[in-house]
Amino acid sequence: MSSAGETPEVELMTRALGRAVVSGDDASTIGSVRAMVVDKAGRRIEALHVNGRARRAQLLDWDDIAAFGPDAVITRRSAALHDVVDDLQEDMVRGRITVLGGRVLGADGFERGRVDDVAFDPRTGQLAELTVGRERIPARAVRGLGHYCWVVDEAVSPG
Repeated sequence: MSSAGETPEVELMTRALGRAVVSGDDASTIGSVRAMVVDKAGRRIEALHVNGRARRAQLLDWDDIAAFGPDAVITRRSAALHDVVDDLQEDMVRGRITVLGGRVLGADGFERGRVDDVAFDPRTGQLAELTVGRERIPARAVRGLGHYCWVVDEAVSPG
């Protein structure tokens, strides 16, 4: 457990959704975390889908985050928000690729369930593990994330 002022070791995606996004340069609230864009390898958060400023989807690249705290996400600058720029971002924003609730298949082709939560490092955006029912699957076991599912190795055990 972290004490006041410290960044937690891991953050849960379900807890981060809805968190305020605040501009570090003028302290204005520019929206809230609506979803997260995870790379195709399924190992790192690339961007946050932030709502609040316009009707079209706006994203905040992970590299433009100054702090991911328990009360708010602080941007380096308010101008960091941008429109969708590639197919991966478009697919995640439109729900064609789902992180939370996404189907998980083992490399053997057998379904292991659906993602209930994702733990990640709030400093780097690196994924730590997927929670699938009672199972915790370390991020190092993830082979990839696509339209149909997450694919994970069978051989990697937790810890």
